[in-house]
Amino acid sequence: MGNSPFFGIEIGLRALQAQQRALDVVGHNIANANTPGYSRQRLELTASDPYTVPSAMRPGGVPGQVGTGVTEEAVRRFRDTFLDRQYRNENNSYGTWATREQVLGQVEAIFMEPTDNGLRATIDKFWQAVQDLANDPDGSSARSLVRQRAVEFTSTLSHMYKQIADLRDNTTSDMGAKIKEINTVVEQVASLNRQISQAMAVGDTPNDLMDKRDLLVDNLTKRVDAREVLQPNGILNVYIGGVPAVEGFDAHHLKMETEQVTAPVIWDHLNRPAAINGGDLGALIGLRDNDLTNYLDQLDWIAYQFGAAFNAQHRQGFDLNSNPGGDFFDGLPVGTPPDSFAEHVGAASRITVSAAIMSDLNLIASAASAPVKVEDRGNAEKLSDLFRDAKLFPPPDPAATPPYVYTAPLSDYYISVTSRLGVDSQAAQRLAGNQELLLKSIDNQRTGVSGVSLDEEMVNMIKYQNAYSAAARIVTTVDEMLDTIINRLGIVGR
Repeated sequence: MGNSPFFGIEIGLRALQAQQRALDVVGHNIANANTPGYSRQRLELTASDPYTVPSAMRPGGVPGQVGTGVTEEAVRRFRDTFLDRQYRNENNSYGTWATREQVLGQVEAIFMEPTDNGLRATIDKFWQAVQDLANDPDGSSARSLVRQRAVEFTSTLSHMYKQIADLRDNTTSDMGAKIKEINTVVEQVASLNRQISQAMAVGDTPNDLMDKRDLLVDNLTKRVDAREVLQPNGILNVYIGGVPAVEGFDAHHLKMETEQVTAPVIWDHLNRPAAINGGDLGALIGLRDNDLTNYLDQLDWIAYQFGAAFNAQHRQGFDLNSNPGGDFFDGLPVGTPPDSFAEHVGAASRITVSAAIMSDLNLIASAASAPVKVEDRGNAEKLSDLFRDAKLFPPPDPAATPPYVYTAPLSDYYISVTSRLGVDSQAAQRLAGNQELLLKSIDNQRTGVSGVSLDEEMVNMIKYQNAYSAAARIVTTVDEMLDTIINRLGIVGR
């Protein structure tokens, strides 16, 4: 072979094919410069095995081996698994805090604090109206204002409760949508596992398929805390909460059996709850089961405890007809809190000004004794004092001993609720912003490794183009040499 006149053409042909293939890879990179998840590729070229000239006794100066040209080893994609793992970890945290920021921002909009339309302003107006009644217990305008402010208080409380309850329902619906997305992703990863393993079994390197799979895993980690394990045969197993969601070519699904607000997320194939931590889905579960439920509990607690205490004090007084006062608010238990904790659930949605007082202002029991005297304001003063002195308990904590760790007046209790909301929301905003910056920084590092630089590809294109032209020139030169030997010297055929 080494002495064949066609040896040079073979070397030139290999060079042409290699440079052409390298140009194809450059073109593929340029075409996908803006494709999400694409990793730039490069054709790895190595010198082919040399040809050893056969000789029993090789004289000095005669080379024992002759180069045979170039070989295409593989098309390599540029990827840093360490940066991938960092990106996915931080993407999971970003999904958690971004979701919390969004939902808690909506809760802040519902509470509308501090504004004149918030519940705190409504409480203050109600309190002022009761104080005005204490100053003018016989005045019809003062009584009318008390009833009006009480209606505003109960309406605002009920409206806030409904909005947060609707938000919690929407959160459950969002959980269902996220679960469908997760199930779709794991199915696609399992399908790509099959295609990738089949390609690798015949010696191919399915770079584009692996890019698609990596992009799916990137997106999955924003939804849920997923961990991936790459097998030697190219298969990627994915675990969620320690349970394999993708196992070889098989995909396992998450589901919620119902759309109730208490519905847990379970594994379809195991029929047991899934351990969901972090990501969009983990944040939604925490918001639904903890944050939003706690805010509803606290609104219920305001209605249940303050409303019942107000009713109890109202029953101690006498109306303008010298009759004992009845309940000022409807929709609440008869006893005084904390007699029955179970009855507080939904109290904020049920509380209303009693139908009797709505029909007759004279039934507001402002007097402390009967027969009622015009100047008797004793019970109105005690009703006013409730805003400052009535102690509201927090929702019971089964882990606490005793279960109540503090008490506070109505305004202070409500301030503590809104303060906690503000702190939680600001923390979510700050951490979501920090995670976004960190995620962009890591992504920029990944882009530096995997991204396509058009300037670099243009340089490579010119390099391979020149190499291709030079290889073509080799073939042309060897062809001219053969033409000289064959046609001009007439060696062939003798």
